[in-house]
Amino acid sequence: MTLCYLANEGKAIIIVAKKEKDKVLGILREFPEGKDAVIIGSIIGKERGQLLLETPLGSKRLLTRLSGTMFPRIC
Repeated sequence: MTLCYLANEGKAIIIVAKKEKDKVLGILREFPEGKDAVIIGSIIGKERGQLLLETPLGSKRLLTRLSGTMFPRIC
């Protein structure tokens, strides 16, 4: 499993096989905390060892691997 970091406090990114996406969304939406769960993109490859995400709008973003310990930020 590859853990990646995309800053967005209070959110989770779950990467699953394409064939499992509807099943996973259904399960998440059964809980109050997951009622707004949506697909934000698809992994379309790797670039420089990082996952490359393509959003529904067509933009691309690298998901950086976690390194060290992630401490909560105080904004």
